[in-house]
Amino acid sequence: MFITSLVFYFSNSPVAFPFASLAGYIPAEELLLSVLGMFDLFTIWSYALVAVGLQKAAGASKRASWIGVSVLFVFMLVLSYLSGLYQVFIENIQ
Repeated sequence: MFITSLVFYFSNSPVAFPFASLAGYIPAEELLLSVLGMFDLFTIWSYALVAVGLQKAAGASKRASWIGVSVLFVFMLVLSYLSGLYQVFIENIQ
């Protein structure tokens, strides 16, 4: 978020452009836009660091740590999709 905020501040752009995620490059409606926002360079890097941290600090096996992080990523994708679905639902009510 910090790096994205710096890029937005120094670019003098009127619109915040998510340069590190697929949401900035693939045009989509709100429902898929929230899911594409999860495919962010920094988000994926943080999940990779969590997997390596589970291996090193917790002593988990490589397979178990990557499976756990993958399940967490899929869970966050589902939550992101539901969030986009809720936003579309709210917009349709108004």
